[in-house]
Amino acid sequence: MNNTVHIVNGDSTAQILSKTSIEGEVIVWREMLCEGDLHNDVGSDKFWLARYNYFENEVGVPRLEYFDKTIKEIQKIEAISKNSEVVLWFEYDLYCQVNLLALCTYLLKFYRKDIKYSLVCTGREKGKEALQSLSDYSLNEYEYLQNNKVNLSRNNFLFAEECWNLYVENDEQKLKEFDFNKSLKFTYLQMAMNQHLKRFSNGSELNQIDNKILNIIDSGGVSKNKIVRKLLLW
Repeated sequence: MNNTVHIVNGDSTAQILSKTSIEGEVIVWREMLCEGDLHNDVGSDKFWLARYNYFENEVGVPRLEYFDKTIKEIQKIEAISKNSEVVLWFEYDLYCQVNLLALCTYLLKFYRKDIKYSLVCTGREKGKEALQSLSDYSLNEYEYLQNNKVNLSRNNFLFAEECWNLYVENDEQKLKEFDFNKSLKFTYLQMAMNQHLKRFSNGSELNQIDNKILNIIDSGGVSKNKIVRKLLLW
């Protein structure tokens, strides 16, 4: 391959990569598609409009800032040169897995046989009890991660697109019935969707996460940091 392009899950990973011996262009996927309104046609005007509105009205990010930091960065994917390798760097959690599905769906639009696609996705690590994020690895271990990446085919992207469409539709029963483990390349997808299902209220005003927060508060976790920490551990 003449060129390598790394598409990473955030600026922190981009900063880590810049300190390693790994070479190549870095594109940062600056989105959090597990929150806010969505449109299934990733990269379309309707998709960006939904995200504009969410970030402006709910997060307080002006449209121009969102365009400069997110859209302009993501659109670099369309200009990836031929005979390149595209390496995706993501993690096991719901935040990353939903972004990964959207990215794969977007890459499918511009899929080319002359480009090699692969995935680095951290999570389970032999000898370690806790699931590992990219920040848990030392600079020297990033070469190990890259050497153990998995190749992604067009069929893998088609599966990701099917999962993305289901997520956007957000029908609880369909999400429960679908087997997100059908592709071995996306190891943590089913686990992430199980987490997403906990966000449904099941007919009541509160979902499982809301009730867990109340239980933490009742148990004496009164500070914001303690609540967040216990919730993340849960």
